[in-house]
Amino acid sequence: MVYHNALLDAVLVPAGLLLLASYHVWLLAQIKRRPLATVFGAAHANRRTWVQCVMKDSNATNGMLAVQSLRNSIMACVLLASTSAIGAVAIATILTSIRLDNLQEALSSLTIGSASSDLLLLKVFCIFLCFLFAFLCHTQAIRFLSHVNFLITIPIDPVTSPGLSIAYVQRVLARGDNFLTVGNRSFYFLLPLALWFFGPIPMFLSSVIMVAVLSISDFSRDFLVILTPEALTRQDP
Repeated sequence: MVYHNALLDAVLVPAGLLLLASYHVWLLAQIKRRPLATVFGAAHANRRTWVQCVMKDSNATNGMLAVQSLRNSIMACVLLASTSAIGAVAIATILTSIRLDNLQEALSSLTIGSASSDLLLLKVFCIFLCFLFAFLCHTQAIRFLSHVNFLITIPIDPVTSPGLSIAYVQRVLARGDNFLTVGNRSFYFLLPLALWFFGPIPMFLSSVIMVAVLSISDFSRDFLVILTPEALTRQDP
């Protein structure tokens, strides 16, 4: 029985992680090949248009709306970064202050698979790394979005603002959005990792369901209807 439980963890857990990793590698390839067919490429295109409209028609009203919009995004990033930090501290507390034997005993009756203390420590440590990675991504998103918050209201002038261009601000905003997206994806990975506490079967099933849901939500089918094939393959500047 012990061998059977260990075999489940050895097979299903890597299979679930490989499924999630393979999907995101495939998604990245789709973003590179047909960016506007994905919600990420469509969002970048919309944000580029937004930055261009704000900076070309620079006035007090547009500047105020732009700063307010960016501030809302920054506040969301701050909330997510704070949540990640609290989660990482909580997991670190579990690792240092609470006896894993007690946690192992509490979960042993609910776990389908191996319930060894070493495996339990690995599960907790993986969740800790996930929270920590999400925190780093969201703080980087705050950094880039705050930078855009200053740049977007500066009038483009070769004398007073040399080197500043609409394309540069668009790239900085895209970097911030990319970090925010990766940080949010880290939260998604917490679901199968948390279900791993109850065994490899719930973890693997949650990975399959997550990939099925993401394969629908990550693609902008409205853009597929209204855009031409040439537009779908257009790359970001």
